[in-house]
Formats: sequence, C-alpha cells, structure tokens
Amino acid sequence: MPVLKTTDDLALTIRQRRKALGWDQAGLAERTGVSRQWVIDIEKGKARAELHLVLRVMNVLGLRLSVDAPAPNPSPSSQQAPSMDEVLASHRGSSSRAPVTANAPGHANRSTGSRVDFMRIMEEVEQELDYASRQQLASKRDQPPPSGERKR
Repeated sequence: MPVLKTTDDLALTIRQRRKALGWDQAGLAERTGVSRQWVIDIEKGKARAELHLVLRVMNVLGLRLSVDAPAPNPSPSSQQAPSMDEVLASHRGSSSRAPVTANAPGHANRSTGSRVDFMRIMEEVEQELDYASRQQLASKRDQPPPSGERKR
C-alpha cells in the first residue's frame, strides 16, 4: 500500500488505478459524477480539490483511505520539556552561547530557580508601564501651555 504524503502522490495513485482498470478520464468522470476537467486536475495533483469529491473518486476506483497514527511514547512523563533557553539557543543556531539570565544587572529577579516565572515578569512589565504612564501625564501637567493659548 503506497504512503501518500503529497497531492502529487495522490494524483499518481488515482491515475495508476484508473489505468489499471482500463478506464479513460471521461469514463472515470462519468462514473464519479464530476467533469473530465476535474479528473484531469486531480490527476495533475491540484491541491485545492474538494475532499468529498476526492473520496468519491477513490471509492469508485476501489481505493481505501487508511490513517495510521504513530504509537504513543511509553512514558511521556519521563521526558522533560526543553528549557526556554535551550529552545532559543537552537533557533539562534548555536547552543554554545551562554543563556540569557533573568538576573541581569538593573533587573529584578524574574526567575524561580532555573525556570522563568512569566506571570511575575508580566506583572513587573505592567507596573513599569503604569509608572511610565503616570510620569508622562505628570510631565504634561507641569508644562506651560503652548504659546498663543491662555490658561483658564
């Protein structure tokens, strides 16, 4: 049984089965209830074919659709998820770089042990934004009005 991974794989399977049955494209189209052009398109690997029509063609050709899922890992809880630093390092292209620590100078301790506490970081960011907004409002109040305008 062939493994279908692409629309081209499906197209080849349909075309081979049609030819093995000795049918032309018009005959398959008639038996399936689609146009000959639709059969031509699906046999070319058209990616946007309607699934219900593809399944209908497969049924007419006597093809079965089977889905196999990989066996689950025996003990997924024994595997530890990679740390955020490992993921970032792998995307940077080098795992030899030192991980970025949350305890950089000028920053509050934003981590708990080796894991980052994202909720605490978000709270600190919100507090910093709140403080910055209040500072901006206060500086606007202390500025004199633009020239040409009078205070009321």
